[in-house]
Amino acid sequence: MKQNHNFFSNLAFNIAEGNVGKTNKNPSVGCVIVKNNSVISSGVTSINGRPHAEYNALSKNLNFKDAYMYVTLEPCTHHGITPPCTNLIKKKRVKKVYYCFEDPDIRTYKKAKIVLNNRIKKIKKIDDRHKDFYKSYFLNKKYKLPFIDAKIAISKDFSTISKKNKWITNSRSRKVSHLIRSKYDCIISTSASINKDNSLLNCRIKGLNNFKPDYFFSEFLSSVSWSSFVAFLNSFIPLPSPFINSGIFLPPKSNKTTTTIRIICGAPIIPRNIIIENIKYFSQM
Repeated sequence: MKQNHNFFSNLAFNIAEGNVGKTNKNPSVGCVIVKNNSVISSGVTSINGRPHAEYNALSKNLNFKDAYMYVTLEPCTHHGITPPCTNLIKKKRVKKVYYCFEDPDIRTYKKAKIVLNNRIKKIKKIDDRHKDFYKSYFLNKKYKLPFIDAKIAISKDFSTISKKNKWITNSRSRKVSHLIRSKYDCIISTSASINKDNSLLNCRIKGLNNFKPDYFFSEFLSSVSWSSFVAFLNSFIPLPSPFINSGIFLPPKSNKTTTTIRIICGAPIIPRNIIIENIKYFSQM
């Protein structure tokens, strides 16, 4: 019976989607194990990044001999906090591993083929829905820069502020924005906007508020026009659009806090995903 590689690789991506933004420095990886053309186990990168998806899928008390593994990212080959996933794959006697993207981490990049020999194969045709799945991870690994998105709500008259209502959006779109926030490491906004709106900038969906992003504030943003802000960013970009270098956006030193926000004066690591939102001077356009 012919194996449906695209079906099982898409299933692995769907599983990985559930933990996007919750795996710390590690990417969210999905893993599906198939035997006799049926899924017998699956795994995803755990919250905070460990254990890896392959370990979680292979840790079940099952016979994995001659099974097929579908994984969204090349299995790791290096010894870190945990042993290499390729060692466990060999130990469990998995017959074949199909992966979608090579891991740009120099400790693993293209090394799984050396360790697993003929047991591993890269899937050449990836569904269009998943071609950019690891865009922020790849950017972060290659350039040591975060990937930036902007969330903008705008009314028909091109304003972002309503004088009558607190929101110009509806309840459904706000829930979607909370879901989107859970997938990002931090939010860039301005203290002026936060203080004016008393914005919570959290994820008000049951079970997701523990995954709300950190908050970065820049006074610089509140004093310039949007066109100047874009021009300023472009002057720092050694990359093609839509990649934006935000490395200069560390928040100003400040002792001012409120009950709803905290000001971070530095970060231990470069955030991989940043979303810009709640910057009200867009209404000046």
